[in-house]
Amino acid sequence: MKLLITGVSHRTAPVEVRERLAFRDDTLPAALADLKSRDGVSEAVILSTCNRVEITLTTEDSCDPREIVDSFLSDHKSISAKSIGPHLYRHEGRDAIHHLFRVAASLDSMVVGEPQILGQLKVAYGAAKGGIIGMTLPAARDLSVLGIRVGTIAPGVFATPAYGRSLDAVEAEWGPVVPFPKRMGQPDEYARMAMAIIDNPYFNGEVIRLDGAIRFQIKGSRT
Repeated sequence: MKLLITGVSHRTAPVEVRERLAFRDDTLPAALADLKSRDGVSEAVILSTCNRVEITLTTEDSCDPREIVDSFLSDHKSISAKSIGPHLYRHEGRDAIHHLFRVAASLDSMVVGEPQILGQLKVAYGAAKGGIIGMTLPAARDLSVLGIRVGTIAPGVFATPAYGRSLDAVEAEWGPVVPFPKRMGQPDEYARMAMAIIDNPYFNGEVIRLDGAIRFQIKGSRT
């Protein structure tokens, strides 16, 4: 799996470039659906605010995520990555994870410590997750003629190395937030749920939340 974040921000691009790349709320769902439908794309998130536009992708190892993003920007914004090259930044792998945490912690904001960006990230993540959930039943019906079942797992907070820091520290931060059990989920619990879906031949077209009843609250206004 490859992970790539491509974007512009108030640090790298003037307002006219950011406005040209921004996605309005009414166009974002269709753009996100198109991005996710492209060959090799596993997951995608689009963060679009007045101060930054970032496209986050995970793709299959055989794909070039840069080419996918460049083609997407060309199709939706009639702009080439080359023409905005001096303003564009890209972070891959672990660097992308570190960048995401810096953005979420407001360390990369125009006003360091402002709370809005975390709320905006949650909205972007919710839109991406909602798109997957919304596709579950239509996909199940479309693939039924081939004898293929479709199930979706909507996870909460799980203890994985993706956080890029000590899992004990991450557990101390997130575990108490989960209603019950008061801890992060474990990878083997996710795997057991996936196996349960596979083993039950009548399960199809449904979404299972695997999150200990946690629901993320959006804080701050969208700007």
